[in-house]
Amino acid sequence: MFDDYSWVLILILAIFVVMFAALAIGGKKAKKQQEAIDEEILSEPTPEPFAEYARVVSKRMEESYGGTPKMPRYKLMFIVTFLTDGGETKEFSVSEETYGRINEHQAGMLITIDGNFFDFGDGEEI
Repeated sequence: MFDDYSWVLILILAIFVVMFAALAIGGKKAKKQQEAIDEEILSEPTPEPFAEYARVVSKRMEESYGGTPKMPRYKLMFIVTFLTDGGETKEFSVSEETYGRINEHQAGMLITIDGNFFDFGDGEEI
């Protein structure tokens, strides 16, 4: 009886061997792809922070409503407008914590990275 079904066992074993080999090859290929992605990310230049002296011109909160009737969405944005020493006006959305510690007419260092707000202050809290 075992001899009658031995070809089935051999076939199942062969399928497992092929599946294992495919998984091993696929895993190596995926690892090489991930290593290439990691290397590309690491080779990209890190954007440098840009600091300039600025004064807070104004600050405001804006509410926005959206979503759907079943899932309404409310968002409160904290906006601060700066005037740089170069005469340029820059406006950024900031965190609630940053908004709370910045005062109108306050002067300090405005730090941006790739044109995006990073921090503002007298240097101690930055």
